[in-house]
Amino acid sequence: MTLLNRLSLRKILCTSLFITSALSGANAMAQNVVKQYDPEYRPDFLNDLLKQEDELYLSTGIDKDMVWAGHFVRVPGADPDDLVLRMSLPNTVSGCYETSKPRVEIKYTGKNVRVEFTPVRINMQDEKREYSLHECDVQSAAPHMDIVLDRRQLIENESKNLAIMTQGRKSGAIIKINATEERVVTVTPIMNMIAAGQDPTNGNNIDIFWTYPENTVILYNEDLELNEENITKLANFAMRRGLVPITDYLPDFRIEANNRFDRFYKKGKHKMYFVDKTGAYTSDLATVDDVESIGKIQTEETHIGADGPYEKTVEIPVFMKRPGLYE
Repeated sequence: MTLLNRLSLRKILCTSLFITSALSGANAMAQNVVKQYDPEYRPDFLNDLLKQEDELYLSTGIDKDMVWAGHFVRVPGADPDDLVLRMSLPNTVSGCYETSKPRVEIKYTGKNVRVEFTPVRINMQDEKREYSLHECDVQSAAPHMDIVLDRRQLIENESKNLAIMTQGRKSGAIIKINATEERVVTVTPIMNMIAAGQDPTNGNNIDIFWTYPENTVILYNEDLELNEENITKLANFAMRRGLVPITDYLPDFRIEANNRFDRFYKKGKHKMYFVDKTGAYTSDLATVDDVESIGKIQTEETHIGADGPYEKTVEIPVFMKRPGLYE
């Protein structure tokens, strides 16, 4: 065997050993992958934060999917220390209308934060109801305004209460707030939600807003049921591509049944969050609207045939996107 042949063989053997080692490592990691969709999971930090009067759980058919008046949202390009609280009207306005710009004043005093605002005013252009006869920008949306809170200030002050009220009024909503580097938890008083005609039951008044690591992505397919077997398959699929489960960074992160993920999108059972450490994939996702198909995984589906049910192996594409406004 020539020297050139020996070197080529050594390169092949080294490459083979590297691939085998990498795949073995990925399989070992996948065995301990966290089930991210877990309606029963309750992180310890909530037990320390909440009191009995902060929660109301009922076994009823009450609609749990009513949109709250305010939510922290994930605005693309925002500074990580800027916490954007989006206040929106519960009803959609449709037609010819103009909205005024709100005025917001924020005061940090001790452990309390006071937000006073002049809300968005909507001027319906009644004289232009016959839209076809007038030049009119017909809109259909829920008018909103954004209040930007300073995470650094919240953490340094160890803020506990967030008072939100309309300027000129003495009363308003006083919300419990707890901010850390990883997350912001808000708890809206039950009576405030009932007074506003909103459903406070089953944790709807509790919101957890996570600070994701850079290059966080979502792998998903609405046709993919993430049972125990498919969770492992999707985790292996992701880790072979250099993606790391987000729970390696945020151990308490879960896609819960009663949090923003299901409340707004109803897709919590069909997706998992990962971190693209090298940025190899996120470089192709310029905006939150961009979606990439990055491969397929094999799974079993139950079909009904002439002789009864049978299992069939199918390939399901895996899509990747950045987290959206409420994800």
